[in-house]
Amino acid sequence: MDLFKEKIIILWDTEFTCWKGCKENGWDKERNQFREFIQIALIKVDINTMNIINEFQTFVKPIKNPQLSDYCTNLTHIEQDIIDEADTFDKVQPAMLNFIGNTKCYSFGQDFKVLYENQEINNLNNPFKDQFFDLRIMLIEEGYDVKSYCSGTLSELFGIKSEFHTHDAVGDAKTVLIALKELKKKL
Repeated sequence: MDLFKEKIIILWDTEFTCWKGCKENGWDKERNQFREFIQIALIKVDINTMNIINEFQTFVKPIKNPQLSDYCTNLTHIEQDIIDEADTFDKVQPAMLNFIGNTKCYSFGQDFKVLYENQEINNLNNPFKDQFFDLRIMLIEEGYDVKSYCSGTLSELFGIKSEFHTHDAVGDAKTVLIALKELKKKL
């Protein structure tokens, strides 16, 4: 896998607004269901040692749906008061850019599409340069069946139960790191 040829990578995960049935109905924009960030986690990893060398984590206040649904709060354990105090994405993106620089970023899934949606919602340009990649595709290319996993359960693909709450961006990114450590041993 090409990511193991890098010196440093960023593993990232996001949580975003959601409602019961939203995934099945494709986040129905006619119902004002937009995938707006509520949490972003970026973990900078030294590929040689597979150790975390730096972390960035922030909560984000949505602009179209600043009030979280009960479903979203129950799923993520993110409370409304945390979101009420958070910055909107237009304030968060510069800090992300500063942390990421030119480093390649990997998520388990298409978090980068949600990034583009949030840039559009917030009328922001995309300052990132083709540096986001989907680990799901890479794992499928390596022959792994990942259909029944999400970022928060990916370590289970290698027989390791995550110690983190699923649907917490930080815990999910760290769970992906656990899985990548195991994958690296097998390659």
